[in-house]
Amino acid sequence: MCMHIKSLVQPETMPMRLERSRMKKRKENHKWTEEDDIVTLYLYKFGHKDLPHSVEYIGRKLGMGAGSLKMRIANFKAIDGKGGLEHYGKTSLKIFERYKQTSKDELKSLVLKIVKRS
Repeated sequence: MCMHIKSLVQPETMPMRLERSRMKKRKENHKWTEEDDIVTLYLYKFGHKDLPHSVEYIGRKLGMGAGSLKMRIANFKAIDGKGGLEHYGKTSLKIFERYKQTSKDELKSLVLKIVKRS
């Protein structure tokens, strides 16, 4: 009887188990980088509609959840003086100052490269 029940339960495949483990670890240990902030600045300024990816996909590729990415977008809103989450990092402020005048097309090109490499 036990053997029959065991044979009905499909064991989790190794790739699925590894992927879930990696995502959990990424979310727990994510350290924001300048590249993450470049992507987030683009999303703050221009949204994701002109990108071939959703915010959820971009968050996963960068190793975080969509919620974390949306909160970081709110940090850029605060840096820009338009409300948002005011407890932002020095790196975010540095990236904002460095790229705030960068054209949409130039910033989009950078973002696509970053997401592709991630």
